[in-house]
Amino acid sequence: MSNQFKFNFAQGLYETSSTQKEELGTLRFTGDGRKFRYALNGDTALAVGAMTISPAAVANHINCSVVAAAVGDTSVSLTAGGTAVTLDQYKDGYLQINDGTGEGYSYGIDSNTACGTTGTTILKLKRPVAVALVASATSEASLIKSPYAGIVVATTTQAAIPAGIPPVVVTAAYYYWSQTAGLAICQVDGTPAVGTRLILSDAVGGNLEAENTTLDIDEPVVGWLYYTIGVDLEYKPVILSID
Repeated sequence: MSNQFKFNFAQGLYETSSTQKEELGTLRFTGDGRKFRYALNGDTALAVGAMTISPAAVANHINCSVVAAAVGDTSVSLTAGGTAVTLDQYKDGYLQINDGTGEGYSYGIDSNTACGTTGTTILKLKRPVAVALVASATSEASLIKSPYAGIVVATTTQAAIPAGIPPVVVTAAYYYWSQTAGLAICQVDGTPAVGTRLILSDAVGGNLEAENTTLDIDEPVVGWLYYTIGVDLEYKPVILSID
């Protein structure tokens, strides 16, 4: 994984691709101040201008046992807790040691093998193990997907993690650039006034609505309405603030 700031990209801003050309989560700026993240769509096509969310955690891939690993190892084996792991499901995600020996460390994942519901997946790491890991549940580890892997259109559950707006139609399982900051366009639920802070709609998937008058701390603000008053179920200019 490179730490250098990128200026040249293998995939155009308004292009989609069936093959991965950048690291998931790669940040891209435009000259007018907009920001985009390189993302992988999930199993359903995305409409242009629809707000999306990050994938939910796989409960059986949290608090898992690992095979002992020494300092300097660049691969770790983890036992699935009851749900199968698919090939490269966690590519560009993270192995996080959440309890026990080695806790507090997070390792980027370059690739992973597939395994059955109680099988073992081998994780190739982006950096070597810093503190030795101990087997038999002494070191507990979790598989954390990239926020930009397996994107889905926002549901009406407002307590979710916004992942940006696609500037083009995106085929299922294709890679694309998701806009996360700056001037964008998104469908609006209701008639919010200019300057109103916006959250995920609780009535229409993929839409944004005015923030509740009563604070709800698990409903993230994604930006605010810009320039013109909202019209119910029309697309309006918004300033995104996810990044």
